[in-house]
Amino acid sequence: MPAAKRCQTRALLWASLLAALLGLASCGGDDDPVDPLAPYRNQVLHWQACDPTALGDYAEQAHALGDRVACADLRAPLDYAAPDKGEIKVALLRVAAEDGAPRQGAILMNPGGPGIDGLPMPLIIGQRWNLPRQSSPADQLFQSIAQRYDLIGFSPRGVGSSTRLDCATGVEQRFIVNPARDRSPTNTDNMLYNARQIAESCRDNPMTPHIQSDAIARDMDLVRHLLGDEQLNFFGISAGSWLGNWYAGLFPGRVGRMVLWAVLDFTKILNDQDLVQETAKQRILDQVLIPYATRFPERFELGTDPQAIRQMLDDLPLELHAATVSALNQNLSRSSADSAVQTLRATQVVSNLLAGAPGMDEVALLAWVETSPALNALTRPLAISLVKEFFRQKAGADTPLDVIGREATTWAIFCNDTGTDFSPEHWVELSNQNVALAPDFGGDRNLKPCLYWGGPSVHKPAQQVAGLAPGMVLVQAELDPLTPLAGARNSLSSLPNASLIEISDEYTHFLFPPYGVECVDRPVAEYFLTGQQPPRETRCQGLPLAADAEANPISTPSIQ
Repeated sequence: MPAAKRCQTRALLWASLLAALLGLASCGGDDDPVDPLAPYRNQVLHWQACDPTALGDYAEQAHALGDRVACADLRAPLDYAAPDKGEIKVALLRVAAEDGAPRQGAILMNPGGPGIDGLPMPLIIGQRWNLPRQSSPADQLFQSIAQRYDLIGFSPRGVGSSTRLDCATGVEQRFIVNPARDRSPTNTDNMLYNARQIAESCRDNPMTPHIQSDAIARDMDLVRHLLGDEQLNFFGISAGSWLGNWYAGLFPGRVGRMVLWAVLDFTKILNDQDLVQETAKQRILDQVLIPYATRFPERFELGTDPQAIRQMLDDLPLELHAATVSALNQNLSRSSADSAVQTLRATQVVSNLLAGAPGMDEVALLAWVETSPALNALTRPLAISLVKEFFRQKAGADTPLDVIGREATTWAIFCNDTGTDFSPEHWVELSNQNVALAPDFGGDRNLKPCLYWGGPSVHKPAQQVAGLAPGMVLVQAELDPLTPLAGARNSLSSLPNASLIEISDEYTHFLFPPYGVECVDRPVAEYFLTGQQPPRETRCQGLPLAADAEANPISTPSIQ
């Protein structure tokens, strides 16, 4: 690193440390009489019945929780550095603690993405935690959490029911041929063209620079203040872990009980964590799902030879391979392992049909699939979806490039938070190398608008400052393909006060507690209820796959 950059980095670190120490000493200065944020800090949240359109598919959960569910809109400055430049709306949803229960505060929640709408998250978790359970003492502890804490969800700025970020392009995005199989200059140029168009259109929106983790973390602190809590209790999944860590870097003295699940690598910039996902997905397919299929040939009808399944995938037509990978991407979790393997079976059947009649059109092929005796009630709908995607891939039509809501917010956070160290040429070179390592999933992360973004709009707080925060609890699946274990361990090493619970042989990324294993669930629940922090590292055996569990019933795994 050049001497000038080292000096700048050192100066930023000392400034961050000083600010954090001042925050620790003063408890945050919420009552500063000259606070330029006073108009926002002095507002009152008006909780009322939620707009059903904001609840979407979660109206049933809201109905089950009754009048404990309410919504409110928070006013936040567009730019915290210049609060008089305008304001935005941040939508909140609360599942209130039970009447009469001893209230312990609120738990703010974020499902990651970045850019996923977290408004309904308390409905999902609240229903899980509030259900009467008899299966384990840990389940009863989670029920106590729901009784004692308000569960708070929010639409991060830019998405959902909050002020939305729209990057309308007015151009067509070029069709991308299967990126794992077509590394031609034309296909690569089309990927870069689409990325550049997204970056240019988002840069044209004056709101874009203010959609980033620094502003969202400050929105979270404003929520904490308006709820009357001295510290922020937080549950964040995946990119929500990045957000929680960012908050700790800004306000280490205000961190309460914070559980970060599926942990990103806080020691690296956000954009450098993409390529490892491709090889991790490939490992799940080759080392978990295919062996699982061959252990149970009667169940999945794929035979007993893993190499035969591997060869079937290698021999697929370009378009059917792309359709299969798209479907597998939707099922890379333990809870849907059977669906993933059944997708492989559906692919095998469709491939055989195409080999027998290569010129068949979509209508004829769908009719054949709907009656084929090689498919059953589980694999037939998967095969129908594969056929439709196969012909969409064959058509190869360009489509309008409308980057709105979640997609726009996702790219804004990715690119505004830390930018990227890659040039387009270097990114393509590394992507090409990844294809050799991940023949099915390589090239999956080729779309990279940050290459053309122009750099970040904020500076990530020094990780040493986040390390000043009191103990957080990190929970990580050993084989998680989207947030690999190595990154979680790097994050643990940067947080001297934190604890890590590792779930062995588990690869599900998006998990909601309770997980179903006492070793995982009890420490998390006790931490929220009592503040008791688990040991520095705990290793718990994960749940078996469905067919394995049926073949070999086991008792609940214990702490190792």
